[in-house]
Amino acid sequence: MGKDAPVRVAAIYDIHGNLPALEATLAAIEGSDADLIVVGGDIAWGPLPRETMERVLTLGESARFVRGDADRDVVESLAAEPDPRDATAVASRWCAEELTEEQREFLMLQPETLAIDVEGLGPTLFCHGSPRSDRDRITVATSAERVLPMLAGVNERVVVCGHTHAQFDRRFGDQRVVNAGSVGLQFGERGAYWAMLGPDVDLRRTDYDYDDAVTRILAGSEPRRRQVRRARSCAAPSHYGGGAMGLVGTTFWRKPIRTVLRRLWTLLPRRVTRYLTTRFGDVTRSEASGYAVWGAMGIAVGVPEIWAAAAGDEFFWPTISTTVGHLQDRWPVIALIPVALIVMACYSVFRVGAASAALQADFRVLARTPQGRLAKQDVSIDQLASGQPPGLVGREQWNVLPYFIFATLAVVGTALVASRSDNRFLVGYFLYSLIAIVWVVVPNIAAYRFKRDVPFTTLFFTVRCLGRRLQLVAAIVAALLIILLLHLAFYPWPSPP
Repeated sequence: MGKDAPVRVAAIYDIHGNLPALEATLAAIEGSDADLIVVGGDIAWGPLPRETMERVLTLGESARFVRGDADRDVVESLAAEPDPRDATAVASRWCAEELTEEQREFLMLQPETLAIDVEGLGPTLFCHGSPRSDRDRITVATSAERVLPMLAGVNERVVVCGHTHAQFDRRFGDQRVVNAGSVGLQFGERGAYWAMLGPDVDLRRTDYDYDDAVTRILAGSEPRRRQVRRARSCAAPSHYGGGAMGLVGTTFWRKPIRTVLRRLWTLLPRRVTRYLTTRFGDVTRSEASGYAVWGAMGIAVGVPEIWAAAAGDEFFWPTISTTVGHLQDRWPVIALIPVALIVMACYSVFRVGAASAALQADFRVLARTPQGRLAKQDVSIDQLASGQPPGLVGREQWNVLPYFIFATLAVVGTALVASRSDNRFLVGYFLYSLIAIVWVVVPNIAAYRFKRDVPFTTLFFTVRCLGRRLQLVAAIVAALLIILLLHLAFYPWPSPP
């Protein structure tokens, strides 16, 4: 085969120190027709870093490499002592100390992107997160408006990435983005996931001895081995044995909640856990908090409405529709508020989209925070001249859990005090007003005026995120919201004839 002839490539990503998974994958590749192996980064961060590096280095000229963010983190962890409370930093430092100086140097010398002419696919770009950054996250649910900026300036029609540990094959315009999956730190069903490229894309999975892998990991001194032992004892997929519990294993969940959720997780059928992991394995803290907050608000608002419609009687507190209806009897102009909210929300989305910014006449830019709220930022002439879209900087974030507890206590406490009044609508006034204030007004004012972000997504962004994961459910939620707003605007519609 000529030097510049197209080749068939076996892409293996995110090994994460899982030597048994790597060995099984390489054995499978030896039986294939691959001409070249591309190792797509995140090799050593894991339980068997030195042994894993030794094995990949034996591949010699048959392999090409791309550096991952965890590779960089491992080497850079030697620059300072890690915070003992940061388990990830402690693990990175341990991995760095396990590696030889030559192995660390090898990791840092690898490129961030690599272009190869693949048989049947043409010029193909290999990267770790995205061509833009090894930290970028592209998943099966990531929207096109978020992905396209990551592909800016890329001429190759096919881009192969990893980082998010879940396979997919997606198209964005005339470009194809493939995630090869993870060999050693995979989500979903146990196994080592990789991809064969040429003449088309073939996403593959290789079985390996899970029990042997866990035994070898537990025999070492890796700082996170307790997680493996705990995951094995409850028969749940572990970070190193096959399928990290992406839905319940993030730092967002506090320890008691995580323990309960882990137990519940093990009771679900394997098909269900695989489906949920694929759909929700990359949920961010803000998005998860948005589901929790607006789910709770949906219960507070929806349950009384359903109760009243089904039982023909009031719930323990007045429904939002009867509360607004009571106000409309006294001040008819109240009926315009829901209509105004719809118009303002539509204008806001039209004016500043999720991945755009709007420059004002006073050299301030309007953009959206990651939670979906409008914020403003001063921009200089130099920034405008650079041609780069101005971003939001210098922002601080509130802790969502204390805020959630405070807001809930404020709403419930005030409603309980109001319930002692003879006016049954007083509870509704306080309850729904405080819900609007603490969950809508305060977070938006804090984001826009004071550069403070409450880390849960807005209602519209939450529905939007849900739409990328469960489109039918999101459509039903959106329809219910529109019906509720129409119900409030034209109360008592619908009413019996």
